[in-house]
Amino acid sequence: EIDNPHFSVFKNQINARTNRVIANLGLTITPFSWASVKTNIGADSYTNQNEVVRHPQSAFGSSANGILDVANDITRNINAQTLVNFTPVALTRSISITGLLGHAISDNKSTVDALKGQDFLDPDFVSVNNTNLRTNRTTIAQRRLVSAFGSATIDYNRYLYVTVTGRNDWTSTIPPGRNSFFYPSISGSFIFSDAFPGIQSL
Repeated sequence: EIDNPHFSVFKNQINARTNRVIANLGLTITPFSWASVKTNIGADSYTNQNEVVRHPQSAFGSSANGILDVANDITRNINAQTLVNFTPVALTRSISITGLLGHAISDNKSTVDALKGQDFLDPDFVSVNNTNLRTNRTTIAQRRLVSAFGSATIDYNRYLYVTVTGRNDWTSTIPPGRNSFFYPSISGSFIFSDAFPGIQSL
């Protein structure tokens, strides 16, 4: 039969605790009049402690004489990115060019240690040491992504723009030699109101 809600509140407990630290640091410098460099690095680290109890006298725990699930998740995420922005440079009286170059790294790792205990010795003592049958499992997930990217924009008289971009990613989750992916693109825009000022007065 279904457990009484009052019984579940005190006997079938679910406890979770999280300790988290987030840090970010940024730096911007202008070493040249025609370029600026901006770097950002961030870290997100946290630990999740989870505990699920199914009391030996509960509907879900009676068949195993009590079940206790404990899992600790330790996760660390680090992200860094550097951008070099170039100010517009005039190639001719009508044409100018601007662009950027960038580099990024994302490194993520998660380790989960899980332990399941069954068959409580004392029905009211919540501890893995109070179980007869125990199974454990450790799961590790890790990925590093390294990226390089850039873009260039050419404008003609401030009303015709052509932008070319490219990005390449290298991922650690695919064997070397096949883990590189390139993403090119090209786009353009035309501003009629700037090309034909008379349109604005219509």
